[in-house]
Amino acid sequence: MRINVVRILLCLSIGLTLLCSALIYLARLQKDEDLQWVFHTHEVIENTVELLSSIQDAENGQRGYILTKNIEYLAPYSKAIVNINLKLKKVQQLTIDNEKQQVNLKKLNKEIAFRLRLIDTTLKLEKENKHQDAIDFIKKGKGRISMESIRSILKRILGEENLLLIKRNIKLEESVFFSTVVSFLSLFFIGTMSVISLIVISKKQKINRNLIKDLSKYNLNLESQIKERTLDLENMNKKLVLLNEDKNQFLGMAAHDLKNPINTIKGLVNILQITGEVNLSVEQKEILDHVNKSTSKMSKLISDLLDVNRIDQGISDIQFESENLLEITEGVIYGFKEVAEKKEIGITLLNLLTNKTLSTDKSALIRILENIISNAIKFSSKGKEVHVSLFNKNGKTYISVKDEGPGIKDEEKHLLFQKFKKLSNRPTEGESSTGLGLSIVKSLVEAINGKIEYTSEVGKGTTFTLIFKS
Repeated sequence: MRINVVRILLCLSIGLTLLCSALIYLARLQKDEDLQWVFHTHEVIENTVELLSSIQDAENGQRGYILTKNIEYLAPYSKAIVNINLKLKKVQQLTIDNEKQQVNLKKLNKEIAFRLRLIDTTLKLEKENKHQDAIDFIKKGKGRISMESIRSILKRILGEENLLLIKRNIKLEESVFFSTVVSFLSLFFIGTMSVISLIVISKKQKINRNLIKDLSKYNLNLESQIKERTLDLENMNKKLVLLNEDKNQFLGMAAHDLKNPINTIKGLVNILQITGEVNLSVEQKEILDHVNKSTSKMSKLISDLLDVNRIDQGISDIQFESENLLEITEGVIYGFKEVAEKKEIGITLLNLLTNKTLSTDKSALIRILENIISNAIKFSSKGKEVHVSLFNKNGKTYISVKDEGPGIKDEEKHLLFQKFKKLSNRPTEGESSTGLGLSIVKSLVEAINGKIEYTSEVGKGTTFTLIFKS
């Protein structure tokens, strides 16, 4: 009976040892698998962060090249393009089993491709010496919107990976805990095997602690790299801001220094025309008239450039006062009387105002009306009419200027208020056009708290409407 008990105990001991050994082995496999998943998640996060950094490097290369025209900025841009493709493919491979991440990456791939096309477009414009076109293209804000979308998608990807990291760390801790419990149970039920198991477990725990320390160090290094990249980007942005300020200051100084000599030339030509009316030949009078027109065009261009520069720098001398809208409009129309008569164009004024006063900046409003009425005359043929209407409606004041010109083509309407953009229509008698007038008008209208709208039909004319609160 005693032998049977011994045998039973021996069998139980062997069975328990085998069971404990099997449990320990299974727990170890699970723990190793969980640890690999933790490493896998960290790898996804690392590659995602580096992908964002590469996109930002590409943007910096683009901006640096456009602002400085230094080809050295294209080197980090080219390197960033290569890294973007590599990192994007790497993240796709690492998350191939995650359907949600694949959906995010599909959207990200499209957004990155779109953003790179925008960058490539600006670089092509710059290489073709279309610097202003490149600047205007950037100012449309498509790149900023695309970059915000990319950051949003990357944020979702990182958020998903961080949630997975938390879950996998918890699972890893549970695996370690289970392995430890099984080991101590084995120690409790079996003698020597328990001691051996305890040694093995102690070693494994030490390895686990080292791994956790390594992971902590890795996280700290990753945070440090992100801070360094952020600091580099901030310094680069500061340099770009300073370069933009230098550009605006130079443009303002150059235009201002040209204005006085041009006005002096114009004044001297006027004196020659007045004093030399009798003595000058017909050819000499034509030359003076040509010089006078040329200086007027130059003076207008310089004034427009100074206005654009002030607007870009946010400089405003707007002062709101209660003004008589009818008197201002009549004054502007009278100023174009001679020009309109030369082209046999009639200007009509329809006054339906119930409230003639308007809180506005007189100088800005005059400049707006001069630009719009001037364009209406420029693009109208002989015998046409320009109709100006003033009226109040629903607590608002409206100023409408309608011409009978060629109208604006649908495919060109998006260019109407952009700087230095000229449409296919040309002034009917070769008058000058800088391509700045309507962009200045829009900025001035917004500065005096107004809104500008327009309707146009090819072959029938265009109507511009200014809307202000009464």
